[in-house]
Amino acid sequence: MGNANLNKELGRYGLGAVEQIDDERTALNFERSYPHPVQDVWAALTTAEGTIAWLAQSDASLKVGGHFDLRWLNVADADRQWWNGRILQIEPPRLLVYTNSAHGLLRWELDADDGGRRCRLKFSNVVNAVGETALMSAAGWHAHLDHLREALDGKVMDWPHWWHDFYPAWEAIHAEYIKTKA
Repeated sequence: MGNANLNKELGRYGLGAVEQIDDERTALNFERSYPHPVQDVWAALTTAEGTIAWLAQSDASLKVGGHFDLRWLNVADADRQWWNGRILQIEPPRLLVYTNSAHGLLRWELDADDGGRRCRLKFSNVVNAVGETALMSAAGWHAHLDHLREALDGKVMDWPHWWHDFYPAWEAIHAEYIKTKA
């Protein structure tokens, strides 16, 4: 299948903000505007069919205290493990906050824009990492949020080909994040 129909530049959106909180944690903050209604973005964030198109395989129980588990598919089969999480807040279709054993605290806020034709997404991740590891996470989220735009446009990620198709673009955006901290 391949990813020939997907944008591989990862430069359509500006860089997210990276702020070290303390010696162990970093806040990664992103804002994106997508030309799709809030309900469509909510479905992409919360359903198994939605997340697999742009982020990861997911298994979730959409209620406070429910699980929100992710399994990354852009890694080798041997590295595909489930990263467990718990939902801390959920207010469909506007707010989703959950933990993740690999990525700390994730907060997704959605607002309608342009008479409901667009969705403004605010995403923050308090990751349990600093320095280079946090910048790698920032580049990863930057790529996934770009993939979200593609998924909303009806395109689906071909995960087995991700490294070949997207790793060079990830490296380029990672280098941009490194420059911001130099």
